Amino acid sequence: MVSAYYPATSLKNCQPLTVPYMPPATAAVHDTMYADFGISNGTFGSFQLSTCAFNRKDRSRGSTKFPIALFSPGLGNTRLMYGAMAQSFASQGFVVITMDHPYDAAIVEYPDKSNALAANISTDAEIEKNLYVRRQDVSFIIDKLHDCSIRQTLFHDIADTKSLNKILMFGHSLGGATAAAAMQTDHRIAAGVNMDGRFFDSSMPNNTSSPFMIMSREGHNITSDPTWTPAWSKFTGTKLFVSMNNFTHGTFTDLPLLADALGTPGSEYEVIGEILGAVEGKRADEIVNGFVGQFFDFVRGVSKDLLPRNMTKEFPEAVVLDKQIRKQCN
Repeated sequence: MVSAYYPATSLKNCQPLTVPYMPPATAAVHDTMYADFGISNGTFGSFQLSTCAFNRKDRSRGSTKFPIALFSPGLGNTRLMYGAMAQSFASQGFVVITMDHPYDAAIVEYPDKSNALAANISTDAEIEKNLYVRRQDVSFIIDKLHDCSIRQTLFHDIADTKSLNKILMFGHSLGGATAAAAMQTDHRIAAGVNMDGRFFDSSMPNNTSSPFMIMSREGHNITSDPTWTPAWSKFTGTKLFVSMNNFTHGTFTDLPLLADALGTPGSEYEVIGEILGAVEGKRADEIVNGFVGQFFDFVRGVSKDLLPRNMTKEFPEAVVLDKQIRKQCN
């Protein structure tokens, strides 16, 4: 299962369309998963995404085409837990495709109402096997994107077909390791971003010159994560390592935005601060998408800046731990 997000022509021309944030069985599973944090039954099912109905003007913008970015979720997470973030990222000028990894996600719900529940994946050996499957998932999706009818179904084929062999990929937690692993075996992936994920043997780079970025939560860095030290030295091309103050592992999901939508007061953030962090949802979204978008624009050659301009002023939460710029040979 995948979800596709892409830019509308303009907000002015938007024909509002509201869609469920999650289908019923998936929402029920997540109500149960977060019940210990005071989430009541029906909470996840109550969320909706405000979108725009497809406008045929989106097909008539001449040379305006968008690069494709794939997103892989963390271990046990559904792609839908990143839907609002992906929607926001798409508005920067990307076709974003989020993917599920069946038997890895807590639940994958299909249109016929059937579902696949998670297997017990917990040991490093099991995760290594899982990463092998995840890599195959990624390559399968890229293969399918070369089919015009698939692109038409997913996003009305408004993506730049030249980007099909220069796919951008980012992921959270094990999804970040998935991006690194997939880059090793599928050279159609041009650049990757790991959002706060440790590396495993099969995701360790092999002196790759492909651009790569690590975004981490506060306190998670090369010295505190033994898997990052050997991995970082193997990225030999353009690379960026940036840490975010007041972020936790869960800040890189939609959870802070969902808490904002519920009107959760700041005082109550302490109850679930371990997974939300101390950054409000909208701000977290601006930070994550701001850095990922800027990085992808730089490696695509549409921006001369590796980092957001006025970073110190606009993004005081960010701390650059390392960076390296290497010119790519065409």
